[in-house]
Amino acid sequence: MAPNPAARVIGRLVREGPEAALDELGRDDMESATFATTARAVARDEVEAQLVAAGLEVVGRFAARVANDYVADDGRKADPDFYAALERLELALCDREPFISLGALWQLVAVRPVGEPGSRGRG
Repeated sequence: MAPNPAARVIGRLVREGPEAALDELGRDDMESATFATTARAVARDEVEAQLVAAGLEVVGRFAARVANDYVADDGRKADPDFYAALERLELALCDREPFISLGALWQLVAVRPVGEPGSRGRG
């Protein structure tokens, strides 16, 4: 699981405007306020290709904060009914394209194919 660089651009647009989005688009790193660090921006496709090249099979693609981060009015999220509806929407979108590509975070699940050394298989 990692931050989605594309979603960061749209998130900055929604919350801070087009100049901030353009700034984010031109970056190859990202700031993490949570971890007080800067990290390289990594796209889901890049990691998926590395997993496949390592002999793993990607069996799941998911996203987190697909809708939540695009609701710029954080005060609305304090309303229990609004938040419950937002949570239902998040769960409905988290494993569907194109929404996986829009989530603030992407997540891949990969397994070693059955029969490979160290494989636990699927099932």
